[in-house]
Amino acid sequence: MTPLMYACAAGDEAMVQMLIDAGANLDIQVPSSSPRHPSIHPDSRHWTPLTFAVLHGHISVVQLLLDAGAHVEGSAVNGGEDSYAETPLQLASAAGNYELVSLLLSRGADPLLSMLEANGMASSLHEDMNCFSHSAAHGHRFKTLMTNKSEHDGDNSKTIEISDMKYHIFQLMMQYLYYGGTESMDIPTADVLELLSAASLFQLDALQRHCEILCSQMLSVESAVNTYKYAKIHNAPELALFCEGFFLKHMKALLEQDAFRQLIYGRSSKVQGLDPLQDLQSTLAERVHSVYITSRV
Repeated sequence: MTPLMYACAAGDEAMVQMLIDAGANLDIQVPSSSPRHPSIHPDSRHWTPLTFAVLHGHISVVQLLLDAGAHVEGSAVNGGEDSYAETPLQLASAAGNYELVSLLLSRGADPLLSMLEANGMASSLHEDMNCFSHSAAHGHRFKTLMTNKSEHDGDNSKTIEISDMKYHIFQLMMQYLYYGGTESMDIPTADVLELLSAASLFQLDALQRHCEILCSQMLSVESAVNTYKYAKIHNAPELALFCEGFFLKHMKALLEQDAFRQLIYGRSSKVQGLDPLQDLQSTLAERVHSVYITSRV
């Protein structure tokens, strides 16, 4: 760690200002773990002075660094092959620090930036979580993240526009962020699929999984095709697998449905990137293999 990093972690404004005036590198990163740096903790790799100031909640130090020209995204813009780290905004979101979140957003921090997008790879623990995911995972409520607009109408103001989402679906998603979980949520049956789509878009994994479970519980011959399409399009493999099992179990009744025949035989399935026959074949093979293994025990 550099002297500036230590000063930022300690919240020593005078020392930080002195080091800035002396020309300290504002965006230097903690090096990767290697034989040359055996004491580096893996979680602090590629952190910058701004990261340490945010992590310890020193708002005045964060202000000093940003005013001096420190990059608001930390190490996200200087990535190498193994350069992945939480952005300052993600850390502030996870900590529930509203003031820091507001400050970073006003300086142009991207709430949709993930570690995966920043450097082409992701942490094994957090994968490609963005700040929405971090705040939801820690049960914090961030109205600020969804109304990201500077108080001043200058060129640096930034607004997030969410399109292709009905307002009541947005409200349900915000309820999840406010509650920090799904236990207190009452999701109308008609809204489950659209909420699954929104949860997938904003990487709210727990909410998406809850929607998948609700979908599987209310699956019927009439709704199976539409549910399967949503599962494939919105990356819900467990729900898709459940639908495939449902197809195999109710094949006779489903073949009388135009929607199912169109899914299996229609050209539109190929256009949409769906291959239900191959999926059904794979699911059936896995089930036959499972029965075979079980019978030998």
